[in-house]
Amino acid sequence: NYPLRRQRQMCIRDRYQRRVRGIFLALTMRTLYSSILLVPFFIVIVSSWKLLSAPWTPFNEDFTLNLARVPQQAAFDKRQGVTHVWAVGGMGQWDQLTVAERKALGAEWVKYGKQEGLVVIINVGHQCVEDSIELAKHAESIGTDGIGVIFPSAPTKPADLSNLIQILTAVAKAAPNTPFYYYHIPAVTGLYYKMYDLITQAKPFIPTFTGIKYVNEDLEDFANCVQLDGGKYSIMWAPEPKLQALPFGATGFVLAECYYAPYLVPIFDAYAAGNNVKAEQLQLRRDELGQIIGLINAKNVMKMIGIDLGPPRLPLLPDSQQAYDKVYQELKAWGFFNTTSLN
Repeated sequence: NYPLRRQRQMCIRDRYQRRVRGIFLALTMRTLYSSILLVPFFIVIVSSWKLLSAPWTPFNEDFTLNLARVPQQAAFDKRQGVTHVWAVGGMGQWDQLTVAERKALGAEWVKYGKQEGLVVIINVGHQCVEDSIELAKHAESIGTDGIGVIFPSAPTKPADLSNLIQILTAVAKAAPNTPFYYYHIPAVTGLYYKMYDLITQAKPFIPTFTGIKYVNEDLEDFANCVQLDGGKYSIMWAPEPKLQALPFGATGFVLAECYYAPYLVPIFDAYAAGNNVKAEQLQLRRDELGQIIGLINAKNVMKMIGIDLGPPRLPLLPDSQQAYDKVYQELKAWGFFNTTSLN
C-alpha cells in the first residue's frame, strides 16, 4: 500500500523535522544568551557508543522458558552492534516470571552475553523488596556486570524520594560489589523525581551507583545527570528521537529492540562529525521503520529475522497472522531485511 506508506512517512518527517530543528534552535539560543549551569554539547568526541538492548524472554508454545534461544539472542545482539543488555526486563515480561525463572534466565544471559563480550545488567526489580534483595544476591553470585532496579507502581509506591532511596539502598547492599543502575520510567512507575536529586542524595548510601536507564523526556535533568561529578555516571537515553539527546551530552542509548542498532549508530556518527542534516535524515529514516514495526508486537520481528522467541505470556496476546504478514511485507518493501538478517 504505497500511498498509505508514503503518507505515513510524510507525517513522520514533518513531525520530527519540527521537533529536531526546534531543539537545535533552542540550543543555539542557549549558547548565545544563557548563563545557566547546563551547557549544551555541540561537539561530541566518542570512541564508541553505548547501545543497550532489552531482550525478550523466549518461550516455548506451552509458555515455559526456552533458554536454548538465549545464545542465539546474545550472538545476534553482538552482530547488530549492541554493547549492553538489560536482561529480564520489561520487554522480557519480568512481571510474569517466577523468581526461579528469573534466576535461570539471568544466569543464561550472564553466561552467553559475556561470551559475546556484552555488558550484562540484570533487572532485579520486584514489587516485593525481599524478592528483589534475593534476586540481587543471586545476580552478584553468578557474576553479572550490573544490577538494575525498577520499582513497580502498584499497589503501593514510595512515599517520597527518601523512601525510594531507602528501598534502592537495601537492594544495592545485597550486591555490594556489583554496579547499580536505576530504571527511570515515570510513566509506568509514577515516580517523577529528578534523577539529579536521586543520584546526589543516593550516592552516599549506594557507593556502587553507576547509572540510569533514562526513559523520560526531561532533557535538562538528563543533561545535569550526564555532567554530574565530571561525567562519572552512565546515563542512557531512551525516548525517540534519539537525536534530541545528542546535544545534551548523550553517549549511551536504550535501543530496547536490538535490531535498531545498525540504524542508530550512523545517526550518532553523523552528528559527532558535525553533519546535522545527515543525522536528521537518518533519524527520520529510522522513525519510518519504527512506525512499521509498531503495528505489531516487536518480538515477532525476531521471528521474521530467523530467531523464533515464541508467544508472549498473558496478559499479552499474540498478533494475528494477518497483522504479522502485513508488517512482514512492509518491512520487506522498506528494505529492512537487506540490512538485518542472521547472515
